[in-house]
Amino acid sequence: MAKKTNAVRLVEQAKIPCREHFYEYDENDLSGVNIARQIGLPAGQCFKTIVTKGDKTGPVVFCIPADREIDLKQAARITGNKK
Repeated sequence: MAKKTNAVRLVEQAKIPCREHFYEYDENDLSGVNIARQIGLPAGQCFKTIVTKGDKTGPVVFCIPADREIDLKQAARITGNKK
């Protein structure tokens, strides 16, 4: 059994229902859709974390469904950045 991460501990402390899934990864296909397929969930129910750097705000973190793409221009506009 893998050691629990701080993120998992925080989720459990907040009493948010969750499950851990472990999977083999392929350096040639790191897509969220591939991972969702491996763990047997629809890609729309698996989320990926995208970290960007705004020109005004610095780091910005997005959590989006694995089968979606982030629109960087819209993300900049929503977060008050130009790029």
